[in-house]
Amino acid sequence: MAVGKPTRGGSVLEEGEDFVEDRLATLKNVIKEPALDQWNLYLVNWGYNTPKEREDAEGISRIQII
Repeated sequence: MAVGKPTRGGSVLEEGEDFVEDRLATLKNVIKEPALDQWNLYLVNWGYNTPKEREDAEGISRIQII
């Protein structure tokens, strides 16, 4: 899956930006994109994820659970 220029509030996200998401699958797709290596990735502990997905995310070094 190729990722275009992601935006937040109409602004293009830059290197080192924080990306907060409630779906682990989305964060895993971000990890696959070398152009997004500098992004800080966060999985929130509510929303569209399960306790098992949060447990799985703990084993992925790029993702922090908040």
